[in-house]
Amino acid sequence: MLGPALEARELEVSGMLFPAERRILVRAEEPEPRQRFTIAHQRGHWTCQCLGRTAQPVAVSSSAIAWRLYNVGLLAEQPA
Repeated sequence: MLGPALEARELEVSGMLFPAERRILVRAEEPEPRQRFTIAHQRGHWTCQCLGRTAQPVAVSSSAIAWRLYNVGLLAEQPA
């Protein structure tokens, strides 16, 4: 089974997963390392949602990602 298609767009969140459409959207304005993290994060949701057989969109905010990176030591400064 192939994974979801990737698409960069103008979004208010870092990324969104649309399992029923087999599509991941990432925020085009974010730096490439953040986009890669978001894609990996959404692919994790893809794996879980395919196994759970749900088809509702999932979104993750930029601030949520920043806090996760800070909490695991990958971001030096505390997010605003």
